[in-house]
Amino acid sequence: MKDKSIPRYLVKKNLPLKENPLIKGDIVDSNNPCFTIIDIENTEYFDLVVEGRFDKDDEILYKVNKYDKLEFYIVIQNFHNGQYRIQNVKSKAFMTITDRSKYAEFPTKFWFINSNGAICTDFEERDNISIQGLKFKKQTGNYFLTNEEAKLRRECLN
Repeated sequence: MKDKSIPRYLVKKNLPLKENPLIKGDIVDSNNPCFTIIDIENTEYFDLVVEGRFDKDDEILYKVNKYDKLEFYIVIQNFHNGQYRIQNVKSKAFMTITDRSKYAEFPTKFWFINSNGAICTDFEERDNISIQGLKFKKQTGNYFLTNEEAKLRRECLN
């Protein structure tokens, strides 16, 4: 998942810069080495890229209304107009949502090492998650924000 908090800009015309030329269609942000020398406010050369909330293959939690429980979905298509085709992981049912869908959110995903030494993933908002078990994982250091962190810890235990 990319950082959507960093504004990105579409290059509208070629800019033959000496070190890193910018080509029409390129996307630049503040991480680009040329960013400090270009006039990003010049609308003749740059347009702000307005990105949607979700990307294809994002894992999200969604419920139709406030009375339903959150269910796990995968974004299978991003229509680039603020609409998304999503699929329920359990029922395999399809739905279309928008950027304005009130009850769509990213899960708080985490990894842990189970009693067999396998690395498992879960999300905090899961309907029947044990709050006591989640708290214990955090207190004992068996709660990881990435799969890589969990792998490193398991390697240390071997």
